[in-house]
Amino acid sequence: MEAVTFTQLASEIRQCSDARDFDRARQIHRQVLKSKHLRQDDATYLANLLLEAYGRCGSVEEAQRLFQALPLPNVFSWNILLEAYAQNGHLDRARSLFDRIPDKNGIAPDEIAYIEILAACAHIGLLETSRQFFHSITADHGLVPSIEHYSCMIHILGRSGQARDAEELLQTMSLVPDSISWTALLGSSNEISRGARAARKAVDLDGEISAPSSSPTSP
Repeated sequence: MEAVTFTQLASEIRQCSDARDFDRARQIHRQVLKSKHLRQDDATYLANLLLEAYGRCGSVEEAQRLFQALPLPNVFSWNILLEAYAQNGHLDRARSLFDRIPDKNGIAPDEIAYIEILAACAHIGLLETSRQFFHSITADHGLVPSIEHYSCMIHILGRSGQARDAEELLQTMSLVPDSISWTALLGSSNEISRGARAARKAVDLDGEISAPSSSPTSP
């Protein structure tokens, strides 16, 4: 019987992930374990796909067991498990995992890891913890906060009743706010005037993005 190829396994795992088919994901997981012909890099790639599938299926226990069995988890492995915890409301596990990212051998908390941990904080509404993580982006790892990081913080501040601080952060951020940032403020603001400003700005920015460019030559 011909062995299932790496490409076939990857495709099937993605289908399980999209369909949230936990039972089928476990079946393919067993196939992967029996596939002795896989290179280490390919095996890790498939394991990461399975981590994502288990997370999407809501089975963080299965994802955690798979992660712990990995001989050499890469930065994507850490981020995917972090995302699984965040998406399923396991903030304590997400924080614990984030703190254990080894910061060696090319693995360290990166921009994606910070997005996931901020998203986990936003899910539960932990303002001060979010501020600590946001500050840590630059202070501890020398990274530059992205639009996504700012949008997470704006959303958390607004949800926590700090709409003025949210708008101030948006107005003073080192990057040019996009429509997503203004929409984050709009979705979290209970004040009519602030919500109206955010709505107008979001619409204006969306219009700038979608408007067709004019021809440089006259007809």
